[in-house]
Amino acid sequence: HLWHRYDWFAYIGIVAVAGCYNRIPLRYVAITMLLTVWAMAGYCAYLYFYTTELDFLVSHLMRLNMLRTQHINSHMIIDLYTNFALIMGFCTLADKSVRPLAKGVIGFLMLPALAFVLLSDGRIGQFTAIAVLLVCLLAVIYRWRKWLCIPFCVLGLIGGGWLMMQNERMMLLQTESDPRAVIWQFSWEQIKQKPILGYGLSSLSQTYVERAYNDPQMYAGFVQPILENIPDFAAQGKTMITCHPHNAFLMHWLAYGIMGVIVLAGFLVAAALLPVGKRRLYLWLMLACFVLQCMTEPIGDHLLPQLICLMLLVWQFSTPADTRP
Repeated sequence: HLWHRYDWFAYIGIVAVAGCYNRIPLRYVAITMLLTVWAMAGYCAYLYFYTTELDFLVSHLMRLNMLRTQHINSHMIIDLYTNFALIMGFCTLADKSVRPLAKGVIGFLMLPALAFVLLSDGRIGQFTAIAVLLVCLLAVIYRWRKWLCIPFCVLGLIGGGWLMMQNERMMLLQTESDPRAVIWQFSWEQIKQKPILGYGLSSLSQTYVERAYNDPQMYAGFVQPILENIPDFAAQGKTMITCHPHNAFLMHWLAYGIMGVIVLAGFLVAAALLPVGKRRLYLWLMLACFVLQCMTEPIGDHLLPQLICLMLLVWQFSTPADTRP
């Protein structure tokens, strides 16, 4: 936890060293990230076949995802990182200056990485991976045969929708309500009490949690299901670590008032306008991944700002100066 608070010093040091060069080859970043995904997937496979920590009566995918969460990290972090790695891979494949051999290696590394995120129980990460795949393939088809774009989109939406419905957590929505809907409504009610200035981050961590536990609808719809179904959350007690708005925009509004939302939106707009030349589609895809994850998690332990900023620096340093607008 403390490392997450101070590791930005290390990233600044990395940037200082990288700044000695005019350009970072993007393919090196793509290969490094994809190999990291391979390492995570390989470790998960080892845990799946050679550990007995979980009951084998649970479904295969549930067992795989539970082991991944316990031994590596939450599906939010892993899925976001994997989707970033896939976007880096697609961008490298679209680069005409990259040799065919390098493209073949990156394409080979991308296939298991794509499967790794599609098998996740994270609905946002899975949806994002499908969207990234469809957009990148559509970009290729548009340059090759424009008339194929419409049937491809239809088939892609049908196939992606079917794949999403195989997610066990999506199936649960047919019989159970999503606790996030309850906490979003509760958060909005708290925002309406202090919409301009907010509560302040320190005060919010006490006021928000106390009100959540004392609100009957919030307690029955979110707190109680979380405490009963996730023992790790219950062990942490009454804190903002588990009882938070599950939305970065709501969290910023609650803590910092309307200016918090404006600053966050301004950061995203500024990032989208970075001078990256012809790679803007892939930069926007990366930001879209981040925004989608922001809709279900706050920026902090799950969505590390250091990772986002470091990825933006990679885009900036990997773009040749002569291709920038």
